[in-house]
Amino acid sequence: MVDSIPVPFDGLAAKGTIAFYNFAAVVAAAFCAIFAVVLAKYVASERVNLVANAEISYSSRILPWVAKVWPFLLILLFLSALGTARTIFSFTQEKDVLTDAVSETAEHLRNLDRIIIARLNELPEYTDQKKLEATFNETQRRAQLSLNQFSEEMLRVERAGERELQEQHIMVENLWRNFENEVRNPANCGFGPVAQKHFRELRSALPDLTQTSTTAGCDKQKDQEVLRSYRLQVDALKHSTYKLEKLNCNFSPAAINHWQDLTSLSDQFPSLSTQDYNCSDISGAVDKLTAEASKNISLLVPSSSDTSTALIQYQKNAQDQIKAQTAVLEDVNKASSIPTNAVLSELRPSWELYRKLLAEGESVTGLNFGLDREIKRDEVENIQSMINILLILAKRWYEPWTYITLLMAILLDLILIAFFYRHLSVSARKASTSPYDNYVLQNSSPFDIK
Repeated sequence: MVDSIPVPFDGLAAKGTIAFYNFAAVVAAAFCAIFAVVLAKYVASERVNLVANAEISYSSRILPWVAKVWPFLLILLFLSALGTARTIFSFTQEKDVLTDAVSETAEHLRNLDRIIIARLNELPEYTDQKKLEATFNETQRRAQLSLNQFSEEMLRVERAGERELQEQHIMVENLWRNFENEVRNPANCGFGPVAQKHFRELRSALPDLTQTSTTAGCDKQKDQEVLRSYRLQVDALKHSTYKLEKLNCNFSPAAINHWQDLTSLSDQFPSLSTQDYNCSDISGAVDKLTAEASKNISLLVPSSSDTSTALIQYQKNAQDQIKAQTAVLEDVNKASSIPTNAVLSELRPSWELYRKLLAEGESVTGLNFGLDREIKRDEVENIQSMINILLILAKRWYEPWTYITLLMAILLDLILIAFFYRHLSVSARKASTSPYDNYVLQNSSPFDIK
């Protein structure tokens, strides 16, 4: 089997090159297979010739045969047995090896994350800065809590103003309905005393409402025209008399207390205005205050030196990158079926990330982390290489499949030799009983060793 050759570039040229190498690998594999078959036939023919020409016992014929053909046996084993072993390995153990490599890599990254924290905690610059950050974070949390409570309280005040306005409009509508029903009452004649009473109640709610008629007749058509005139006045006066601009929505005592809690944490927050706000303007005032306060909260950060800043930033970046990469590796292991190249495409950046973060961490802290410089496993990175497969099998000596793989590979070669031996033996016996029995099967192979 021929190993695939990695191509260090992308695009159409890369695809064409990969296709060429794949085609070349198929041709080379076919050539090796044919060559292995020829070798097996030659080795078997030597055995047939030795058995036909020798007069010694059967068991004594093996050593001379092996002594004559051992170079070809070795070549046959190298070409065929190892190729067969590689095929068996790819179906039986390759996935397990890659799964173990992914799990080990993820564990190396997690261990690096733990070591980074442990080593940073040995540095006063880091620990002091973390304590200072914790204090400022708590201040930010309390400030944000007070601001949220202030905003919620003022939202409650605004909604209370809106409900009050809605109740005023409903009150006007109820007064109008009483007046209108009395005028339309068939038992009455127009604007009688009761209608006048309801009109006065309506005008008390709408002071600018003017009386257009005092007719008390029974002309229903005229009554309808007067009602339409009053309805237009009522609608206009209702929205001009009762509106948010005329309602008071000042800061409530609870809102003032929440704002005082906020200003007690820092002098960067402005004081509340003592002016009166109507319910139309309060929303804009609150939005302006909360926007300015939110900006000031974000500015509540501790002072730090360049060294402590670099340490904190390194720790955060390393933690984020390790978390993201281990999540990818976990997804790879959860996948039921994933190509070898896809697994390696995730392992390689993980190995590189480990190497980079380790070097960067030791450089920033000036400490030795006491970890392996590399976690990359060459035999896994090039797992399709026959040499690496043998190294992996050697390391997995405790696995039964390791021995099954090697024995199956050798057994298949011996079966191939036995097949040709049986075939050639039958041919030799037929030749010995034919009229041309003087032409005994002789070795004329170019592989003969004199």
